[in-house]
This record gives sequence, structure tokens and C-alpha cells, in this order.
Amino acid sequence: MIQSTSEKEARPAGASASPHTITVEDVWALKRVGSPACSADGKVVVAPVTTYDMEKNAGLTRLWQFSPTGGEPRPLTSADISSREPAVSPDGTRLAFVRAATGEKPQLHIMSLSGGEPEKKTDLPLGVLDPRWFPDGKRIAFLAPLY
Repeated sequence: MIQSTSEKEARPAGASASPHTITVEDVWALKRVGSPACSADGKVVVAPVTTYDMEKNAGLTRLWQFSPTGGEPRPLTSADISSREPAVSPDGTRLAFVRAATGEKPQLHIMSLSGGEPEKKTDLPLGVLDPRWFPDGKRIAFLAPLY
């Protein structure tokens, strides 16, 4: 809804009366949401959310579970290690993803969507990327650089 008066410019309802120029600090403070992964039935949505620290000049990505019907998002991974590229299992109970501590190569991890710690499944020298569940939910394909 747009509010308008003869004395003021039109602006969205609830907007501040004083304009604010976006600063570098504002941009760094924005959380960036990546591509979501959904369960086959659409009841589970997991997305990577990246935050940045200006002083460290670094970003950290956590995986969050969102409800398609609303409600509060729930963090699935810790704020200590960057996690990305989520893939929800066909039955919607497990999550495969890539995780890498600072200075390490990203490796495949799997965790239950009901909670618990992720289990590291690979230890490849150049890491892995793009995990995908097979339709039977028993196997996962991923890419691994060779050189």
C-alpha cells in the first residue's frame, strides 16, 4: 500500500520519513540467500544463507530449514564451519551438503533433518561439490575435481 499526501512524496506504508543512502556497511550486513533445495513432497525447504564479516573480510554460509507454510526458519548447521549446496533426500528425512572449514577442501556431509551432527562422508584431496541423491535415497552422486 502506498501512502500519499500533498506535502510528502509517495512511499510505502511504514517507510521512514528520512531517506537513507545505502552504505558499504549496509551491503555487507545483508544476508544472501542461495538456491533452495526442496523435498519431493514440498514440505521441506533448505537454503544456504551467507553472512559477511567486514573486519575479517570473509563470509560464512549456514544451511537453514524454512517452512513453506510460514513460521520461523531453523538453522541446521553451525556458525563455525561454512556449509553449502544442500540436497534433500527423496524421502525428506536427510540432508546431503558440502562443508569446509577455513583452509580445508569442501567434503560431503550427511545429516538427519530431525537434528544431530553431520557425518563426514568423503575425504578427497581436492574436495567435492554438487551432491545429488539417487531416486532410491541410498546413493549420492557428486563431482570431484581431479587436478
